[in-house]
Amino acid sequence: MTDVVAEEIRGLMSRGEFLAAADAGDQTMGDDPVSSDVEIVWLTGLALARCGAVDRAEQLLADAGVADRLGGVEPGLRDDVLALQARLVKDRALASSGATRRALARRAADAYAAIAAGSDNTYALVNAATMHLLAGDVEASHQAAERALSLLEDDEDDYWNLASRAEAQLILGRPDEARHALTEAHATDPDWSMRSTTTRQLRLICTQAGLDDAVLDALPLPTVVHYSGHMFADGPDAALRRRIADELLARNVGAVHGSLACGSDTLVVETAIELGIEVHIVLPCPAPAFVDRSVRPGGQGWVDRFDAAIAAASSVVIEPTVAVPDESMFGYADQLAMGFALARADQLGSDAFQLALWDGVASDGEAGTGAAVARWARTGHETIVIDLPRDDLTPVATPTATADDPTARPRRVMAMLFADVKGFSALGEDELPEFFEHVMARLARVIDGFGETVRYRNTWGDAVYLVLDTASDAARLALAIQEELVVAREALGWPTLTARVGGHAGPVFDGHDHVTDEPTFYGTHVTRAARIEPRTPAGEVYVTENFAALVALDATAATRLEYVGHVPTAKDYGAFPMYVLRR
Repeated sequence: MTDVVAEEIRGLMSRGEFLAAADAGDQTMGDDPVSSDVEIVWLTGLALARCGAVDRAEQLLADAGVADRLGGVEPGLRDDVLALQARLVKDRALASSGATRRALARRAADAYAAIAAGSDNTYALVNAATMHLLAGDVEASHQAAERALSLLEDDEDDYWNLASRAEAQLILGRPDEARHALTEAHATDPDWSMRSTTTRQLRLICTQAGLDDAVLDALPLPTVVHYSGHMFADGPDAALRRRIADELLARNVGAVHGSLACGSDTLVVETAIELGIEVHIVLPCPAPAFVDRSVRPGGQGWVDRFDAAIAAASSVVIEPTVAVPDESMFGYADQLAMGFALARADQLGSDAFQLALWDGVASDGEAGTGAAVARWARTGHETIVIDLPRDDLTPVATPTATADDPTARPRRVMAMLFADVKGFSALGEDELPEFFEHVMARLARVIDGFGETVRYRNTWGDAVYLVLDTASDAARLALAIQEELVVAREALGWPTLTARVGGHAGPVFDGHDHVTDEPTFYGTHVTRAARIEPRTPAGEVYVTENFAALVALDATAATRLEYVGHVPTAKDYGAFPMYVLRR
């Protein structure tokens, strides 16, 4: 069983699906990592590290007690675990600056050097060289790099040995030799995970040593695509397929993200599948309703192609909350697909671009290809347009849900925050005035600072409910709330003063509360947001995958998201992929 799970995790990581790999390991370990196989613990921790969840990876190794279990494992796995521990220190160094970075880099260098001293492990030796360089010890760095090269001369030319040679040559200031080694490494056909790990490390060296990172072109990373395009019943399919294939191949595309309406979407998906490219589909509603609205109007043939594409896709995300989608739901699904594409590219250290089969006409509302092109442009990433003149197409009639049903209420994509101050219920009667006059007043001033982007606020006791225009503004406000509570804790001398903050984003109804006679927002996504906060650790901000995807669309967000896995929400509302939010 362990071998099967280990192979599954390795396979997911090889395609760059680090979050899915971490979840696969979690499901196998359950609530008992200390009794789990060390290899599964190591692989799960490695997957977490590769998706940026350093805190969680460190906690997993501690919970599993791996430090006390290495005596009984074979030497290769022992070195792998020790290398992961060193890598987590390295990651903390890279997230720091100045003296803190140099100190952590020295710790990482020493940890890698200890591994190499016991086994002549060239991987550890080269990493020690890189960390010495980052710590500012050039002499130690060059010595470790030269030692690694001498050992690598006797090894076979597999991918990791070639990548290690390239790294050592770069450290020694020999970019031509490094490029040659990378060219040979590329010829071994490495997977996404290998390329990503190597490229991140070598780019770091280029930056530190002042070298041109064009040398990394010898080991190209797969790019990620968000696609969009017009619906049609009939069009120049063969010509469009050729254009789509040309763009996907020319840019070394490894994954595409988008929807699956008849016409353009389906052509992109089918072409990607034929080329062996991963396909990730996002639907704004359950499949039967989506087919009725966006596939069947093109004819039954498109329905059959939809079914085949769904079966062949690498993943399908379906928004389950509504049976009949309105325009906001289509816009929301498109934003999710964009965010997922950008997040995937970020995890790989790669690039993302948009492929649009478009007639060049802007969209009036939230949905449509013109809206998708405009939305993507705000991310700062490139759009490649394949011209799609309307005269070449047989259009389809797709009335909106609100046009079909005059009583239907449109929704708006909003971000929701729920915050709860820990320990409020334990306060004495005489402490309550101070809490409301100082703690809640401080939080009110923080919220006021975000101006009109806060569309709704409510409070009861120590709880706060906020609705904002954008997920990125909500992310900044959530962190500001936590930071203000740290100041209040010190000022008031209340050492246990802290809060849980949960965040989610999605289409909600914009209505009127007849009891309070005030505007309000309501809907399933508000309920989902409310169920997150009770499961959030005190002092943290937990947000959903959807929230994280929308934050990824804002290049100015200045936030960091670490994956924490599928977290069960309160009142058995379900388990959702969750992230912890950092500044």
